[in-house]
Amino acid sequence: MDRQSNRRDERAQAFTLEGLVSAIIVLTAVLFALQAVVITPTTGGAVDRAAMGQDEQEIRDALIVAGEKGNLSDLVRYWNPDSGEWEEANAPGPGAYNSSRFAELSDFGTILDQHIVEAGGKSYNVEYIAYDPSSGSRTSEQIVRMGGGASDSVVSASYTVLVHEEQNLHTSRAFEGNGDSIESTPAYPFKPDTDAYTLVEVRVTVW
Repeated sequence: MDRQSNRRDERAQAFTLEGLVSAIIVLTAVLFALQAVVITPTTGGAVDRAAMGQDEQEIRDALIVAGEKGNLSDLVRYWNPDSGEWEEANAPGPGAYNSSRFAELSDFGTILDQHIVEAGGKSYNVEYIAYDPSSGSRTSEQIVRMGGGASDSVVSASYTVLVHEEQNLHTSRAFEGNGDSIESTPAYPFKPDTDAYTLVEVRVTVW
């Protein structure tokens, strides 16, 4: 009897482990699929593909570096639970920050400001788009909005980060995670519903 019970326990543990591994594989595949870079002409006019390709490469490089350094995860958790808005928000809307303030907050913002605005003479928007796997709902937040993106061509690139309910919010530019936990902050716009995590896409649009 003990041997049969042990076999059942071992099988149950094996099934649990297989389920966990499968969930990790699916989540990894979703994250990989969402690391998308899209070049989108908005009108039927002539499009400078070389210039678009250069813009696309610069945005993609900036997103990848910021994502791997954890800079994007820090930015999407830079939320003030008392005011119910993004920490240090200074734009009247739409958009939480103007480009100068966003450049002050992180290396990612500095790169966008130096390479796109100052060197390229162009404008950009930044948007956070959250997807909750449990409910299938989408939530978006305009973070930097320099305009409507009206141009012969628009380059849009995105990078997706995972926000977990046990992570803490940031209350200073040091990004030390010394704020409240996401789980205990109902007003945080990307708080997971029933799953423990939310996927947040950081999308940059340049024109």
